Amino acid sequence: MKKSIKERMEEYGHTEYLYEPPPRTIPPGRVLVHNVDSLGPNRLLGSGGFRAWLCDADYDHQTKPCDCGWRGYGPHHRTQNTKGESRT
Repeated sequence: MKKSIKERMEEYGHTEYLYEPPPRTIPPGRVLVHNVDSLGPNRLLGSGGFRAWLCDADYDHQTKPCDCGWRGYGPHHRTQNTKGESRT
């Protein structure tokens, strides 16, 4: 049986994929995550496969803290299955 959008969002921690830069203030209970080392503070979403999303902070997304300085955002995370290491 096909799952509804709401069921899939609950299953994946209410993930909201971003297609434009994230808001400067991340909503309470959410965390900003990107998939690879940003390779600099000005990397654009979509360049070289770079993706970002917001998700529930209390859901296990297998992420780790990242301090790459991407676009001046403060605390955020990135996926653990990347080649580079977190700088924290």
